[in-house]
Amino acid sequence: MRACADLFLSQNEHQSQFFVHPEVYSQTRQQCIERFVYLLAKQAADALAVAQTRRCQFLEAELKLCWTALDIGGSEMRDGRREITEREILSVQKASGTILHFLPEVANPAKRQQLTAELNRVKAALQALELEFSCEDHMTD
Repeated sequence: MRACADLFLSQNEHQSQFFVHPEVYSQTRQQCIERFVYLLAKQAADALAVAQTRRCQFLEAELKLCWTALDIGGSEMRDGRREITEREILSVQKASGTILHFLPEVANPAKRQQLTAELNRVKAALQALELEFSCEDHMTD
């Protein structure tokens, strides 16, 4: 039983560690293994939940950055600084591609739909800025 006791996993705030749990001495080897598998599965599920939360936070931050870049690009366009506008357009295009790449990995369908709708609004604003940018190109030629 003592070898089985070493299989029990404890989780504290920072790391997992093996220890001898008092209940183990009265358990069979099979019960010990089942408990170990259960604890590992719980840790895996918790890690996946944290990853999902962070993925959504990342995508939300990218969308906010897109809006900021679009605002800067529009402002710089009105001030005649086309090179900055072009850089901001490229930044939004790249961020949109990144968002599109990770969006299918969002497990919650409602959250995925919300992020998709926001991305579509960003893309529409980007198209408007690109159109304004290209019209300025024709006016300066």
